[in-house]
Amino acid sequence: MEGFKDFQGDLNLTKYGDFTQFDIIVGFAGRPNIGSLEPNAQERIKSFVLSGGGLVCFNGYPVWATEIFAGATEIDTDHVINSPYATSDFIDSRPQISVSSYGPGRGVIVNLKKSWDDVGMSDPSPWWPFGGAPRDSILVLTTNAMFFAAGRESMLPTWWYPQYKDFQPWHQQVWYSINGRPSHVLLWLTNINETTNFEIHLNANFYGIDSEGWVAVDVASWEVVARGSGTDIKIATEIPAQSWKPIYIMNATSDLQALYSNIFVVGQSISPGEVHFTLQGPHKQTSWLMVSSQNQPTGVNVNNTGTLQKLPLNDLLFTSTSSGWSYDSTNQMLYIKFVPTSSVDVTIFVSTEGLPSLLVDVTLDPSTTTSEGEVSIHVYVHATGQTEPINGAYVQLTSDNGGNFSSSNNFTDSNGDFSSTFKAPNVSQQTTVRITATALKGGYVDGLGFVDLTVLPAGSGATEIPWVPIALIAFAGISVVTGLVVFFRRKPRHKFN
Repeated sequence: MEGFKDFQGDLNLTKYGDFTQFDIIVGFAGRPNIGSLEPNAQERIKSFVLSGGGLVCFNGYPVWATEIFAGATEIDTDHVINSPYATSDFIDSRPQISVSSYGPGRGVIVNLKKSWDDVGMSDPSPWWPFGGAPRDSILVLTTNAMFFAAGRESMLPTWWYPQYKDFQPWHQQVWYSINGRPSHVLLWLTNINETTNFEIHLNANFYGIDSEGWVAVDVASWEVVARGSGTDIKIATEIPAQSWKPIYIMNATSDLQALYSNIFVVGQSISPGEVHFTLQGPHKQTSWLMVSSQNQPTGVNVNNTGTLQKLPLNDLLFTSTSSGWSYDSTNQMLYIKFVPTSSVDVTIFVSTEGLPSLLVDVTLDPSTTTSEGEVSIHVYVHATGQTEPINGAYVQLTSDNGGNFSSSNNFTDSNGDFSSTFKAPNVSQQTTVRITATALKGGYVDGLGFVDLTVLPAGSGATEIPWVPIALIAFAGISVVTGLVVFFRRKPRHKFN
């Protein structure tokens, strides 16, 4: 996104060429305003829209853009730009929004019924002369208008407030930002006044969060702010006076999944009735590991200190104790607190009594290859006494005779499947490599399956041998800024969508 402040007086916008690197152009009235662009820039913008781009103008449009906005019609209250608000939600101060088509491109006019400087703002106070923070639902609609102009209405709304209001009920000195990357979102809340409540909704699909399950954690206090499923991620929380609240939002679809740590999680492995995590961090720093767990474990061990004491959650979170673990059954969250030396192994013990067992089928294609050749591995996980595949089982692949996996661990999909590629070791004589897949999921006994790969020396040629699967039961978005023109980049496309 780029603003007019970066144009350095070039009203021809020369450095942007034909604008094809952008999705939309947003024009604001200002000094200078969008009407001040040179004729060549005007024609290039019209060509940009005519080729499928979008143009959004606030409080009218310049004469040169009449072709784009000719025939613009005001939208109804049920138009996607007004989502998620119903007709009954609207108030008289809502903006008047009109849309037009110009070839495959779109034009959107947003006419504000009050000064842009007053949108969402409150009067300044003696100790904060710059006015209040944005908290006006107009910001939701302007964001929607921009996405609609870009032809991305299927993503709407990307975020929203609970009700359409000029001023949301929290006070005017709450500021927030939404950062991160798909599937890992950081909502940072800052409160420079008295304690207040805050609520915002995020579209899981837009932010790359799995609608099958997600969790929001306050990484300042380690408390779960929200946990649920579906596309509406509702964050309703209290922000203490003169403080901040960083909320980390992430996927939580698999059992015994490491969700967050304040040091690095560098490895995970499984064995009968156990889950192992390897972490690295500063020497003697008090460290946390949060694990999604459907059931309470039977114990937790850290290799440098031994068995950890189970503690009440409040004692673990809010006292000076240096180590221990606790289980929050309401939010299905396991908290582990420890002090590493540098690298540390954490082991979680899981009860297997009376649980169904995972069955693991492993197949290769082909089952014979030459030295350093590649084969495809397919793992299918199901369970005893069940006909449905197992979704979200953690699968780990190992080889007893060298070679490399493109992916040695991951979670099964809704079909119970996990796939990888294996590069055989360098051999000088025919060699058998046993590939083992171990599966783990809360509520089941761990399972494993294996298959043998024949590796021939280079130049000998590989002969396909029919495989026989072996299954074993093991072990009992967007900112709104003021200025003249704002561009939203089309390339690269590594963004929330």
